[in-house]
Order: sequence, then C-alpha cells, then structure tokens
Amino acid sequence: REVVLAAVAQCGIALRCASEALRGDWEVVEAALAQAGAAALEHAAPSVLGDRVGMGAAAERDAGALRWADDELREDPEFVGPIVTKSWWALQYAGEALRGDRTWVLPACRADGRL
Repeated sequence: REVVLAAVAQCGIALRCASEALRGDWEVVEAALAQAGAAALEHAAPSVLGDRVGMGAAAERDAGALRWADDELREDPEFVGPIVTKSWWALQYAGEALRGDRTWVLPACRADGRL
C-alpha cells in the first residue's frame, strides 16, 4: 500500500497498475487525483466511481471527475447540478437524459452565466 501511495503521488496514472483493492481505496485514489487530476479516475475501481460522497468531493476539486462517475450518479440531477452550475463544460459528462432535458440544462447554463 505504501509503495502504491508513493507511486501515485509521483504519477497519478500509476493507479492503473495497482491491485483492484488499492484502486478502490479512497486514500490511494485521492493521492492519484492530487497528482493527475480527474484523469486518474479512469483507473479507479467501480466502487469508487459509484461513491456519491467521494465522487462529489473529486468533482468539486475537478469537474472532469463527472466523466468517470457511474451512470447512476451522472443521471442524478442533485449530484450533477452543482457540478455543471460551477463548471458548465462538465455538462457533456451528464447523463443522456439530463442533457436532453431543457428544463434542467437551461437553468444550469444560466447559473454559470452562459445564457
């Protein structure tokens, strides 16, 4: 564990070489996020990508984390709303149903000052 923590602190993408258990360890994933940003989440375990609290914190730090969130989170307007309100460009990662809902998309874009 300590070796992997040191590795992802130097190169967050090294998370892809970690065991499944370590790719599901939030401390390891957070170290990878700190170094590589949301791109590190591509290699995180599914349990991490479906964790509302952890993914919310990751998206607060880097809205690109929404890209890697599991489908259930990406379809949840309560989860996605604050992210796209703060960073309109993350709307591309929202679930398809949300992206197609004008009653949801327009207010999100307006909050960011885009409309």
